[in-house]
Amino acid sequence: MCWLIRRSSIDTFKNPPEFRIRFVLSIIIGVLFGLLFLRSEYNQQAFQNISAVIFMLIINCTFSNVQDNADVIWNENRSVLAFIAPSPDAASAMVIPLVISLFVFVGFFISTKTIPNWLIRIKYLSWLYYSNEMRLINPWEDVKSLDCNQVGNGTCYRNGTDVLDYCVFKKVHYNRNLGLLFALFIVFRLISFGILVLRAKFQRKVG
Repeated sequence: MCWLIRRSSIDTFKNPPEFRIRFVLSIIIGVLFGLLFLRSEYNQQAFQNISAVIFMLIINCTFSNVQDNADVIWNENRSVLAFIAPSPDAASAMVIPLVISLFVFVGFFISTKTIPNWLIRIKYLSWLYYSNEMRLINPWEDVKSLDCNQVGNGTCYRNGTDVLDYCVFKKVHYNRNLGLLFALFIVFRLISFGILVLRAKFQRKVG
């Protein structure tokens, strides 16, 4: 991880045009999202709007932080870093389906109430689940009332608590989720380091 961050930093300073392009794209995305949701009000439609923009931000943060310097580190330290996948391309092919699968347990595409109990426990391995719950708690926890002009049998949210209850989220989970995110950060890296050491030993024995 440190090697990739170092390489990414060096590459950023050595390629000003690429940095400017990324900077401009970030500004464009920020302005676009800002204009789309500038006049959003807290009403019955706000739940869908806010949930959508939060989910898009999570997706953008998740996929935009994939390091693009893995090939260089891979080639320089082949016997160490090639510890799971046989090549960088294979690693990328493995990562995308895994992350997409974890998105299912966020609660955006399908209600977590409908997921079988034996399968729903996978969500506790997903940083996406914790971040999505925290990001929805932020805008809704202090909303005391919402106008309800719903006609028919549609869902009508009376306040922010109703919105969170619909998503099966709880305000008291905010600090817990923050702690678990840090825990996942540490645990995943310890597991990666352990596998890396084992693979490095295996490569030396084979070599």
